[in-house]
Amino acid sequence: AIIAGLVAGLFADRMIVRLSLSRSMVWPLRDRCPHCHSPLPWLWSIPIVGYFLAGGRCRSCGGRLRARAMLVQLLTLGLVVGLYHLYFQHVGDGGPGFIFPRNPFNYWEEHLRALWVYHSILMLLLVAATFIDFDWMIIPDSITVTGMLIALVLGTFWYVELHPVLLFHPEPRFSSGLIGASFFADQFGWNAPPAWLESARLAFNDHWKHHWNAWLGFLTGIVGLIVGGGTVWVVRAVCSFIFRVEAIGFGDVTLMAMVG
Repeated sequence: AIIAGLVAGLFADRMIVRLSLSRSMVWPLRDRCPHCHSPLPWLWSIPIVGYFLAGGRCRSCGGRLRARAMLVQLLTLGLVVGLYHLYFQHVGDGGPGFIFPRNPFNYWEEHLRALWVYHSILMLLLVAATFIDFDWMIIPDSITVTGMLIALVLGTFWYVELHPVLLFHPEPRFSSGLIGASFFADQFGWNAPPAWLESARLAFNDHWKHHWNAWLGFLTGIVGLIVGGGTVWVVRAVCSFIFRVEAIGFGDVTLMAMVG
């Protein structure tokens, strides 16, 4: 968790510096001096202590380097490690790898690892968005839209780990199929559906039986995105109409859509 937090902090600082100026996160590999734009030494890339190892100043022009980079890295480290502690401090209570025995949701240890990674990514994106907003009063789409896509993809393919799964078994229609044979008879007055339609129904039900968790995870993410972004968008639209000025920036709408 500490190593992951240090790497995330380094990445968050790079996002703050580069994405606010629409620069590449990949190239150049080395950060540059904010004064003379010469490449900084590799020691600068060591999380937290890199500032001191680099002497706190650029070797080319003598300009002072960003001490805030250490604060960003420490903050991100604290959030990532804090999440780890929060999720795993009760592991073992109530069963092997079980957390919060009074919690009605079935999160086992392997699920918690995925949830921790998922929310650590969220913390990383929120830290970057926060400091860019402090500096420039903008929240780049490169953070929020990327966060939405990551959330939907992971929420779909890590479905069991990321959306609450009740301890009780799901309703039969979730696990055995969604459309029964009587559906078509009720809707169209048929004694029996055509063979091709029955084959399609069976194929769909078989797919749903084996993949309903993935679809439930995907739909959970879509609903969260709509509720998170939609709520702020409505407030933005209403207040902008009343006060005749932009009440909330659209970056806040996409940010809350990402959070949702």
